This record gives sequence, structure tokens and C-alpha cells, in this order.
Amino acid sequence: MALAPLLSAWPRPRVYDLGCGLGRHLAFFSSAGCDVAGSDISADAVAESARVLRAMGVVPDVKEGRMTSIDQPSGSFHLVIALRVIHHAVMAEIEGVIAEVHRILVPGGYLFATFKADAEPRPPGATIVDAQTAIWQDEPEKGIPHFYSRREDVFGFLHAFEMVSLKYCEAYEPPGFEAGRRNAWYEVLAKRL
Repeated sequence: MALAPLLSAWPRPRVYDLGCGLGRHLAFFSSAGCDVAGSDISADAVAESARVLRAMGVVPDVKEGRMTSIDQPSGSFHLVIALRVIHHAVMAEIEGVIAEVHRILVPGGYLFATFKADAEPRPPGATIVDAQTAIWQDEPEKGIPHFYSRREDVFGFLHAFEMVSLKYCEAYEPPGFEAGRRNAWYEVLAKRL
């Protein structure tokens, strides 16, 4: 909700949700008067996001696809949201994701994203690829790489952006969800130069 005022400079802002999941951000920004689009690697997530938008009377622009190749025109969005998704890759792929985000943003457009932090412990049983990459071996993310960023990595990934804010965040899992397991991430708001 705090991102909505950033979009007031544009008469009909366009928002893209990378890794849109079940469509909650698409629904919010559509109800706030924005044109929305999104993508997810999961066909089920794409179907649910499209269903949510149709129920709101919005023609869905939601596609199944990988985040390293966004099927949208260059310079067509004012805000890209990428929450809890970019870290599902190795470093070189993350660099490609950020290049794609940069490509689809208008100059002066914003990226609001999270990056898993290096301070977070790797899960037991994960396959360690390198010092910052682990492939999880448990569901629901079995076989998916997770990149654990250092602060300097985040700045490096976003070298073509102006950093508006960078926050380090931690949370602990409640009972029933690996109680006591620490999650750590960077929350970033950056502006395309």
C-alpha cells in the first residue's frame, strides 16, 4: 500500500508482478486504478491470478514464464514488484532477471523487491552449490536453488538503479512451521536510471 503514492506521477500507472503467485498484488493495484500484468513459473498460480482478475472485471495479462525472460515490451511499466522470488536462482540468473526488470521499466520507474540475505541459515539437508547458493531438498521448494545475497551483492545487482531504500529484515517461523527457524532478507526500493 505504501507504494501507491509513488505512482501518482503517472495518469494510468502500469504495475508488473514478477512471481505473482495467487494474484494478491495484482488485485490490490488493479483496485487502486493501475493497469496490471504478471507472471509466474507455476501454471496453477497463473490460472488463479487470472481467475482473481476476471472476478474483478479485469482482463488478465498474466503469463506462465521464467523470470529471466519477461514476455513484455521494453519500457512499459512504472513499478515492478518481485517479492520472495528473485533469490530462486544462481547469481548469473539473478543478474539476468534484474536486466529484464530494468528493460521493462520506464526511466524513473521503480522496483520493489526482496533478496534472501546471507545471514539466513541454510536448511538442513540442502545441497550446497557454493558459499551463497543452496539447493533445497525439502518440499515445497525441493530442487530449487536459493541465492543468499550479501549487502554488496544487492548493490551490485542494482547498479543501473538509484537505491531509494534498503532494509535488512528478519523473522522467525511460528510453531508448526519449523519453529524458531530464522528468515533474513533485504527489502529494496530502487528507481530505474
